[in-house]
Amino acid sequence: MFYSWQEPVSPFINLYSTSTIPEQIEQQNSLLELVMEQKPANGHLVLHHDKLILILYYLMYYHIKSIRPFSLFDTKGIHAFFTDLYSHPLVTDDVDSTISNKRQLFFSHLLNTIFEQHDNTKQFDEKIFEYILRLSTDMLVDHEYIRRHYISLLYAYNYDYLAINEENRIYDRQALAFQLLTIAGLRLNYIIDGNVDSTTKMSVKSLEIRAKTSSTLKTWLASLTTLVDYKVQPCSLDAIQTMLTRIACYLPQTNLSQSNLAQEMIELVQQLKR
Repeated sequence: MFYSWQEPVSPFINLYSTSTIPEQIEQQNSLLELVMEQKPANGHLVLHHDKLILILYYLMYYHIKSIRPFSLFDTKGIHAFFTDLYSHPLVTDDVDSTISNKRQLFFSHLLNTIFEQHDNTKQFDEKIFEYILRLSTDMLVDHEYIRRHYISLLYAYNYDYLAINEENRIYDRQALAFQLLTIAGLRLNYIIDGNVDSTTKMSVKSLEIRAKTSSTLKTWLASLTTLVDYKVQPCSLDAIQTMLTRIACYLPQTNLSQSNLAQEMIELVQQLKR
């Protein structure tokens, strides 16, 4: 039996079985031209989407359910997410004060959550903060505000050596001193309230110290628990003294009330160490 040889036909070649060869070539060329003629993406709009992606990543990774992602953008910013990437909608991070405050609160809450979920027995990865700082800066959140909050958390969770390094990057150290004074007060409160320091037992001595403490300092120390929305871990008296010494250097001499509080706390620490 004689079989005539036929060229094998790929199922991917003759896609247009009802078309002639010239028509198929023309259709294939048109498809190629269509690909080549795609409009270039708007880089600014792509970066706008990138910010939302990073925000969603942080919300999901750290299981934050109290933040609505779109609440961090204004009406124009939200609308831009639903336009073609090659379009040029009016997008800016220069938002009104309401949105700006929400962004500050978001990044503060994010940092709080990161420290809460971090294992304190392990080294804290500073790169985590650098990524967050970069995103917050891109969204026009005051980088000094974010860095001061980060330093406060470092002290609160006993990463003092990291906090000291970060202090060198702060421009407004007076504002930093006001925040850190609260952390130092909460640290001191823990010991004065009769808890145990890592080096000395204070249960009896703390009663004597409390009796000698001025009414101004007592009132101020009692008000501190409502001023922060994160936990302050217990630490040694040496750590408190070092921290207060640095704070005293940053405080303006004209603010006598804050300076007097810092000085009295330093004296209290010295008495507790005797």
